[in-house]
Amino acid sequence: MNKNAVREQIIQRLRDELSRQAQAAQLSRDEAIDEESRAENKWDTHSQEAAYLAEGQSRLVAEIGASLQAYTSLPVREIGFTGGEP
Repeated sequence: MNKNAVREQIIQRLRDELSRQAQAAQLSRDEAIDEESRAENKWDTHSQEAAYLAEGQSRLVAEIGASLQAYTSLPVREIGFTGGEP
């Protein structure tokens, strides 16, 4: 098993997910501040719900970013056998 290849696959998936979630967070932010999302009455919570969603997605983006940083800086040591029985 090539540990570097496995790590690179994990990093690429994290990058893809980071991109997806960052885009989703931006869309939610845009929705929250959009003129059409303004409350029409005191029971209309559409913009508030979009803001909560954007906040949650932004937190997820930060968590994925931290995971990406951890995997990127993770040293990988190959295990080799020098002979004899493992």
